[in-house]
Amino acid sequence: MNTIKFSATLLVFISIVFTSCKKEIIRGKGDIVTQERTVSGFSRVKITGITDITLIQGSSFRVTVSDYENLVNEVETALSGDELRVGYKRNVWVTKGKSKAVITMPSLKGVRVDGSGDFVIEGPFSGTSFFSVEINGSGNVSINNAVVDETDIHISGSGDVKNFGLQCNKATVKVSGSGNTELTVNNFVDVRIDGSGDVYYKGNASVNARINGSGKVIKQ
Repeated sequence: MNTIKFSATLLVFISIVFTSCKKEIIRGKGDIVTQERTVSGFSRVKITGITDITLIQGSSFRVTVSDYENLVNEVETALSGDELRVGYKRNVWVTKGKSKAVITMPSLKGVRVDGSGDFVIEGPFSGTSFFSVEINGSGNVSINNAVVDETDIHISGSGDVKNFGLQCNKATVKVSGSGNTELTVNNFVDVRIDGSGDVYYKGNASVNARINGSGKVIKQ
């Protein structure tokens, strides 16, 4: 039995090493160039990796990507359902990358960070009743001006939701990491903290808080 377990573990280890070795290592060099991508029909955006994204509300879709000239083609803008994924291709390992994207879109229902890239949501963003933020890495989400009826925020990393620019009537905030949240709530906010992240809020909302970590709920 132990021999079988050892063999299975060895096979998994070899598989991981083999997969890692198949990735091409590319170091960014040359001039910074910008490409326009033809992609539309999305209402959610996800960062995978180190790409920084600026979101702007507009009447039509426009996506531009910039990076070193030998890396810009390695930045993927892939559509899955109503979500646009932006990040380096999975078969490359990038060093010294400077990927950035500027995205104009009619409506925004949610953003997700799976890495260290940052979102900046320029205002005003409106016309969406529900908006979600999910942070699974160290990237931050800075919201300058977004007005929605209800929002759901889930932080399991160290990234922050910043600027109190997210304004809503009702909010649900779940923190299982060290990231902090700043938002403005008018009516009600439900908070669960299982980590060290703090929730700062403005407005006259009533609060239901369940705290199992060292984080706090703080009215500003």
